[in-house]
Amino acid sequence: MTSQERLDRADALYVLLTRLPGAEFGAALECAETDPEVFFPEPGQTHLVVKAKAICAVCPVIDSCREVAIRRGEHGIWGGTTESERRTIRQWRRLAAVEGDANEVAAAAERALAAIERVSGAPVPGLRRHVADVLRWADDNGDSDADRASAVLAVLRPEIEHLAVLDDRAGVAA
Repeated sequence: MTSQERLDRADALYVLLTRLPGAEFGAALECAETDPEVFFPEPGQTHLVVKAKAICAVCPVIDSCREVAIRRGEHGIWGGTTESERRTIRQWRRLAAVEGDANEVAAAAERALAAIERVSGAPVPGLRRHVADVLRWADDNGDSDADRASAVLAVLRPEIEHLAVLDDRAGVAA
């Protein structure tokens, strides 16, 4: 870890600790006293990922920390999550937040499929057909837009989770 990365991590931690609502714990958090390299492991350093997550697991501000990292796109381990886990959370939130008519649900499904193809590096024609079938069945059954979005989410969830697991196994430690 470079000196600049250490400074960036310390600055980000300071910002987090000073801006959390009702935070009265100062430097008592273990992450503030731990070598920053634990929270910024190099690819393949899974032992550091495990150590960082163990520290986060007992932290009183784990939820707030995770939310800050999700919103800001932080690097490293934050709130007990890796970068790939937070990417997955952001993808789910974008999918789950789809509201509107059938066209908006279909457009959100297309964006999700494009993201899956981008991350996997390959086309997913079978998954595309499955999503198209689900949307067609929803039309045929007169399903509500919320039911349509839920059905598409159910089809896409396993693939997104699978890609997150592959991402972690490929050595993307943070």
